[in-house]
Amino acid sequence: MRPESSLIFFVLSAALLSGCEGGAAADRALGSGGEGGSEDSGRMLLDQSTPRPDLTMGDAVPFLDSLSIAPDLPVREGGGEMGGHLTDGGSRDLGPDLFVECRNPEDCDDGVFCNGFERCELSRCRPAAEPPCADDIACTSNVCNAELALCEVLPDDSLCAAGQTCDAKVGCFLRIGCSIDLDCTDASPCNGLERCIDAECRPGEPIRCDDAVACTVDRCDDEAGDCRAVPDHRRCLPGELCSLRNDCEPRPPCQHDDDCDDAIYCNGAELCDVEHGLCGGGAAPMTDDGVECTLDVCNELLGQVTHTPRPARCNDGQFCNGFELCHPIDGCRVGEAQNVSDAVACTLDACDEAADFVTHTPDDGPCDDGSFCNGVERCDAVGGCGAGEPLAVNDGVGCTIDACSEVSRSVVNRPDDSRCDDGVYCNGDELCDVLGGCRAGSARTLDDGFDCTDDACNEGRGEVVHSPVSARCDDGERCNGAEVCLVGQGCVLGGAANLDDGIACTVDTCDDQTGQVRHVPDHERCDDDLYCTGVEVCDPGVGCVNGPVVRVDDGLACTDDDCDEVTDRVTHVGVDARCVDALFCNGVETCNVAIGCQAGAPPVSDDAIGCTRERCDEATDRIAHDPLDAACGDGLYCNGNEICDAVRGCQLGMSPVLADMQACTVDTCDEANDRVVHVPDHARCADPLFCNGVEQCDVAQGCLAGVAPVLPDAVNCTVDVCNEVADRVDHTPDNGRCADMNVCDGSELCDAVGGCREGVALPNGAVCVNNPRAICLSAVCGQSRCGDRYVDGGRMEQCDDGNVINGDGCNSTCQTEGVVVPPYYTGRFDALPDVNYACGFDGLDIVTVNIAEFVFSLSMAPAELRIGGAPQVMVQAPPPVDGNFVAVGVIPGMGGLGCTETYTLAGSFSDADHFCGTFTIGFNGGGCGFTDCVSQAPIMVCGTRL
Repeated sequence: MRPESSLIFFVLSAALLSGCEGGAAADRALGSGGEGGSEDSGRMLLDQSTPRPDLTMGDAVPFLDSLSIAPDLPVREGGGEMGGHLTDGGSRDLGPDLFVECRNPEDCDDGVFCNGFERCELSRCRPAAEPPCADDIACTSNVCNAELALCEVLPDDSLCAAGQTCDAKVGCFLRIGCSIDLDCTDASPCNGLERCIDAECRPGEPIRCDDAVACTVDRCDDEAGDCRAVPDHRRCLPGELCSLRNDCEPRPPCQHDDDCDDAIYCNGAELCDVEHGLCGGGAAPMTDDGVECTLDVCNELLGQVTHTPRPARCNDGQFCNGFELCHPIDGCRVGEAQNVSDAVACTLDACDEAADFVTHTPDDGPCDDGSFCNGVERCDAVGGCGAGEPLAVNDGVGCTIDACSEVSRSVVNRPDDSRCDDGVYCNGDELCDVLGGCRAGSARTLDDGFDCTDDACNEGRGEVVHSPVSARCDDGERCNGAEVCLVGQGCVLGGAANLDDGIACTVDTCDDQTGQVRHVPDHERCDDDLYCTGVEVCDPGVGCVNGPVVRVDDGLACTDDDCDEVTDRVTHVGVDARCVDALFCNGVETCNVAIGCQAGAPPVSDDAIGCTRERCDEATDRIAHDPLDAACGDGLYCNGNEICDAVRGCQLGMSPVLADMQACTVDTCDEANDRVVHVPDHARCADPLFCNGVEQCDVAQGCLAGVAPVLPDAVNCTVDVCNEVADRVDHTPDNGRCADMNVCDGSELCDAVGGCREGVALPNGAVCVNNPRAICLSAVCGQSRCGDRYVDGGRMEQCDDGNVINGDGCNSTCQTEGVVVPPYYTGRFDALPDVNYACGFDGLDIVTVNIAEFVFSLSMAPAELRIGGAPQVMVQAPPPVDGNFVAVGVIPGMGGLGCTETYTLAGSFSDADHFCGTFTIGFNGGGCGFTDCVSQAPIMVCGTRL
């Protein structure tokens, strides 16, 4: 029954069961325009709840409880603009198509941006799954601007913990100091590449994940450093599944929880409501452990929540207070301060925060004993204080008095001139030289430096006499007056002429030749000591005049130009921000004060992980490091395949499993041939019996009984054995020894007396070989051909008249002329949902099934339907002619003792583009017992042509 038809039945039932209003209520509910109806009686209002797709007529009464009247959904009458009528699946017309509210999303759009994007599902308008401005950043306020149709994100630091800052892209982050980018990294690729800017860590640009599929949860996986889309079936309607390709799609009803499992650990365990055949989403595991310095991630590969300590989140950027650590339970622990003491008393011990180093500087001060004359005590950075060397005072000069003075804290060699005096005045005063001893005096200086005096030494008076002669002072010049000679002064000028012109910046002089007064401008007298105002000059008529102002502009757009009075120069300061081109991968542009904007240096990309390939991603402003497993291979087979981890580098591989479950083999790994070797050890199989021969070890089946002694009985097809109990040789018929390898002449039998006897031939057409297909014709196994007079239905032959001529009723391909062969369904079909299954032992997956699509193909030799997708191609022979198929593929266990895998896809096509059915995985054999591959319920799956 169609959901719309069921809903009409419920509405009718609700009206009929209402005892208070009788038949009129039904008339009003259906808009019949009955008595008492208003002008709105032709409209019926329903809420926007979704009809349960599995309800039948028998569900009518329970469903009445959920039926309600709401003022937002008018009923379309008489077909109206949408048209059409509902039926009950037969020929009965149930009236107007009351519940067709929409046919596409445009019918539901209310034009209000802030309401989100409405959807049309099952002919009903549905509100948006979430507001358009919602995000997962807890410290931001998201405001929807209806006028501009955009979202405004406002960071709020008050919503973060103390010491943290809110970033609109990554949320709250700890503000810590740094010197290089490596100080800031938290080893989480998903939140972007952290940078050290202005000695403070800044967050990177997070990887934004959006696959444009509304029903998927798009998250960045820190382990892989890339986006992962996880289907969230809860975002779909009941009875739908979330597809990674096509959004919400109808799903078959579930029968148990396994049908609902989406094989994703991190979104919780899904459960099946068996009564209604609907799947419900599970509760995602909690990831936050409350420890701020751990990286909390739900790891889909490990199937568990991991809490990885990140010490970088605890780093306060200080060296001297020690290295902070992240405890997985207690969180950040403060570091232990650096021990600066070197046990040497005279050194200054300190921690240099700028250099990240402990220093020990020798200080002579603590070693000083206060005495100068016994020398200077020194501090050795290793040995400590050492005694000084007493000072030497004797200078070897006889006329000096030598001593060490504690008062002046110096060695004093005082010269005593009296020890050198010869008693003669005019030959000068003998002196004591502290270096050379007594030195003869210089004759008294007679010349007093004045040309106008007569100079002589008077030994009797014990003095030098200077007699003035004024006539010697006349210079013959007119401007300086009459000169005279004075003792101690020499020639003194007469009264000079008045030179001042009242202009402060001129030099006023008189020309002795002509007696003329001159006024020469002196520009230095006008200098105001300001560089930027230019050079001032002296005008002899008006005084000081200002000069031209200094030119500042250098013509470069990225510099700030200024005149600096302190340094007397024009300055040009580069502003790098004016050169930025918004590109990350070409580096940070800078401003050169000489030539303008300069290109930046590309960011350093090497992460020091040898197995990663670095590339610069302009879209995310980060250096991506793609792991390359091939770079980690050590060429050794027996230690497994090495892989590259983007953070930890090359990781060791997992060694191959050696044990083959056979007790009699010696299992080793052969490095030379890249394989596991199982060497049989026959001694492990030996028993004390003679008649069973020598036991052997078979690498596939284990210990095998020995071959008993054979005594000829003249019958070639009997097995002659030694009977240990009866002490005799038994001759047992062995039919296999009679087989002639031709299955078409029947199974040959062994008679213990008469030997081999012929079998009964198989009928023509019996299949004797499967791949490639061959059949029995006249007791001979071979491939049939059109024209061999045998109608082979397996090859889709409809006739065979012994020739390949057209026009005689049976054409050249052995098809009855004029007859149409039924269609076969071939092509690629998308599996909905994808089939995901794995099993094995001890957490190791031996069998893994991941099917995203099935490939149907038709083979004509032999005629069979082949379906690819499972680990083994599934085959149905002959091919179906009615759209129904049961195809089987088998992977046999090794030696008959392993675990045989059987894959079956059974279903039917509703049309040439769609099929639904069940996919079954079966396991059988002794080798299955040690694994969990023993049972798997059929998986309901549908396919849509790609």
